[in-house]
Amino acid sequence: MKEQIALIADIHGNVPALEAVLVDIGERGIDRVFCLGDVVGKGPQSALALDMAAERCERMVLGNWEEAVVDGWIRSAPYYQKALGAERLALLGALPRGIFFSMSGRKVKLYHGRTTIKSVVFSNSPKEDVLAALDALDEPSDVVGFADCHQPFCRMCEARMLFNVGSVGNPCDGVPMASYAILRGDMEGKELSPLSVEFVRLPYDNARSAAIARTTPDLPHVEMYIQEVETGRFSRGPAVY
Repeated sequence: MKEQIALIADIHGNVPALEAVLVDIGERGIDRVFCLGDVVGKGPQSALALDMAAERCERMVLGNWEEAVVDGWIRSAPYYQKALGAERLALLGALPRGIFFSMSGRKVKLYHGRTTIKSVVFSNSPKEDVLAALDALDEPSDVVGFADCHQPFCRMCEARMLFNVGSVGNPCDGVPMASYAILRGDMEGKELSPLSVEFVRLPYDNARSAAIARTTPDLPHVEMYIQEVETGRFSRGPAVY
């Protein structure tokens, strides 16, 4: 059966961006949505973003920000723990690290990135890092989708496909537009058949996201977040964590 799955990730509490993406997904008639982590952190509306993702997404995986907030190993963790509350923290703590299924005769694996793999992988990363990303979670796979670097790309390595879905709420490739991916293929066929990945970029109300951040009391690293939302470039100032 032909299937299309929208893959979203790295929302980072940016609700205006998430709203734009979910509207676009709906207008395309896509029923299945998977979330590849980092729904929370950095932005001002982590709780609402998580509620929206949990309601709309069929499956979700653990991101490095979820792990950091739940386990408390970043300095800003107390702020986000308070904002999220015990019930949401429990939901995050129970998330799996990976999603596995077959599509168009290929084994597909989806996960976030760090801390499942040791480093951030980009389109031009060394081959050994790409192979580590392909082999993550000790699960054989032909097609691997992940997030974490906030830059969408697709790369072939040893006849396997590695693709990054980009970031919904915190793109860092110089394009301040929301990013997500659509995976298309046959969920029932065991023989090789067409499989494709489409990258979608969407404008959203960046000014509204920045305004919400500015009026959110005590938001950690607020100016760095606003700079990234407005420019689509990662801030090279003091450490985000």
